[in-house]
Amino acid sequence: MVDLPPESSQLVARQSRTARSAAARRAEILTAAVEQFDRDGYQSTSIRQIAELVGISLPSMYRNFPRKEEIAQAIVELQATMLGEAANDMRARGYSSLEALIRITFGLGEDPISRVVLRLATQEDSLRESLRRRPLSELLDLSTRKLLSAVEEFDVRPDANVNAAARSLVYSFCGAYGVGEFLEPAASQPRWIADIWHLMIHGLVPVPRQARYLSLTARLSTEPSDFTIDNAAPDSDRSQPTTRSSEPEVSPLLVTIYLSDEDAHTETQAAVEQLLATAGLDILDRDPPVIGSWFRRIRATLSHATRSQVVRESALIAAHIADTRLVLAQDATITATMMQNVGPVIESLQPTKEAVVRIGAILIVKVDWEVRVLQLTAAQQAILDHQPQLATSPREVIGAISLLTASDS
Repeated sequence: MVDLPPESSQLVARQSRTARSAAARRAEILTAAVEQFDRDGYQSTSIRQIAELVGISLPSMYRNFPRKEEIAQAIVELQATMLGEAANDMRARGYSSLEALIRITFGLGEDPISRVVLRLATQEDSLRESLRRRPLSELLDLSTRKLLSAVEEFDVRPDANVNAAARSLVYSFCGAYGVGEFLEPAASQPRWIADIWHLMIHGLVPVPRQARYLSLTARLSTEPSDFTIDNAAPDSDRSQPTTRSSEPEVSPLLVTIYLSDEDAHTETQAAVEQLLATAGLDILDRDPPVIGSWFRRIRATLSHATRSQVVRESALIAAHIADTRLVLAQDATITATMMQNVGPVIESLQPTKEAVVRIGAILIVKVDWEVRVLQLTAAQQAILDHQPQLATSPREVIGAISLLTASDS
């Protein structure tokens, strides 16, 4: 190690302090600019106003930012950095790709930097085109990547047009934040974002997983977000850091019961609900039954006591199984437990000639008094998710998932 002479050490120290001081001054200017742009708009704000807000002279202001557009460019670059930090933070928290994207879109609206950047991109014709396009391109790229990952996680249908969905999401989102404020109060913005997501979820997400994400968007539209983009910035000043459970939300498990003879419905529903309880699941809600033949849809989720244990031990651990099945360990544990205890449900179906009972990945089909119990692959579940009418058609459901032998057909 070489020792510097005292005068050199002092020079290095002065240069270091100067660099820190310059960085702090630029941060003060950008903070003031964001405040002014957010309140009064880019066009209505002058460099002089920003300098006065910071408390510096105009020459000092010009030394840092000779033109107002350079301030806009610095804010766009800052937002891009924070958007990347937000995505990384969501991944570290264990959120699914779709939930991360939903939370980021809600968080953007609560972050003044992102609000300003969206307005610069959608409303300021005076800025050069490349600067205006950058935030939209980055948001579109993030949305596309998250939706593609959501397809792999079975949260988005495999036949969905991801590129078109990402464009629709970004354009609608920018319209809600960039234009919607002229039509309704800013306080309505979370509701607009929830409306956009409700449409997207119904169009993209398999039916059994929709309840989870619809519930999430409804909650985020009425509660302050526990995460905003500026919270993810590496240098953000937070005296009270946001804390959150590391446990991800668990998708509700969809149950459908179809009986050709409604007389057996009481025993069958009781047997199914007992099976759910055995697997540590609580009933969330029950749709009204359809009478004639008998059909009912039920949604269940892990009970609070079971949730923490199962999630800690196995949620988000992917298991690759033969014939391209990808099953979360948590789902596999629940399915295995129910398969071992499905006997009472089969017994309850004795009085009815035909039936279809689906409990998550378990399918019980009865055709002409013959009962079949199957554990569905991910591909077979996708077929049933996308064709809900099969839940009331015992023969068609067997044909749709290719379970009939040549003699059966």
